[in-house]
Formats: sequence, C-alpha cells, structure tokens
Amino acid sequence: MNKNIQLIEEIIAVVLLLATMFPLLHYGELAGIPVPRHFFRGEINAWGDRTVFLYLAIFAIALYGLLFFVQKHPRLINMPRQSGEENPVLATVIGHALKMWVMAVFAWISLSLYLLAVGKLARPLSGVTCALLAAMVIHLVFLFLRQRKA
Repeated sequence: MNKNIQLIEEIIAVVLLLATMFPLLHYGELAGIPVPRHFFRGEINAWGDRTVFLYLAIFAIALYGLLFFVQKHPRLINMPRQSGEENPVLATVIGHALKMWVMAVFAWISLSLYLLAVGKLARPLSGVTCALLAAMVIHLVFLFLRQRKA
C-alpha cells in the first residue's frame, strides 16, 4: 500500500480519536445531565451520567493502542491461510484501515451520545452506525482481496 495512503489513514485515525474525546471538553457542562448508555431496537432503555464519556474514551484509547501494537507486530495477526509473518504488508494494510474505521465508529457513537444528552438529537441514528460498520467490513474485505491478488 502507498505510504501516503497509510499516512492519511493514520491522520484520520488520530483525528477521529480526538473526536471521541470531544464530549470530555464539555465534561463540566454535562453535570447532572442524563446520558444514554444502552439502546434496544433503536430506543434508549438505560441512562447514565457523564462518566459514560470517560469509559468510552478510555476504551477507544485502549483499542487504538492495541491496534497500533498489533499493526507494528504483524506476526501476531492470524490471517486466513496466511500468517502475518508471511505477509506483513497485508497485516499492516489491514491494521491501518481497521484502526481508521474503528475510530470512526467510536467518534460517531461518542458524538451522537453527546448530541442526545444535550437534546440536539431527538432519537439515536442507528442507521448511521450500521452504515459505518458495513462500510468498514466492505473496505477491509476489498483490501484483503486486493492484497492477496498482488
């Protein structure tokens, strides 16, 4: 994969990680405001306090760190019919893309929870979350198939 594309994906992943932390910038304003923490069939069925954003940011940072570590050590990735050691390029390409898409999902969830909490969003937009997840799977499968042909 082109080094410029990898750099762009890294920048996007970092920006999205920062977007995940956006509600933490407004943490003081969220005191006493209920924050959705669980959904069922597109409806909010459990509420929490502003610490939901702390847990979400901590989990996103930990996952980003794990994906970064695995990306730097491709031999740890078990690819179908290939080990990361046999094809480190595939492991690196998948690692970059996966990190970017996972951070996009976390950024969307964090921002939509914030908008729901402050009343700027009437109901959760679960279709956007599903579309992000579908785009992630399609992109990763495309990269996997393209790298295997190369």
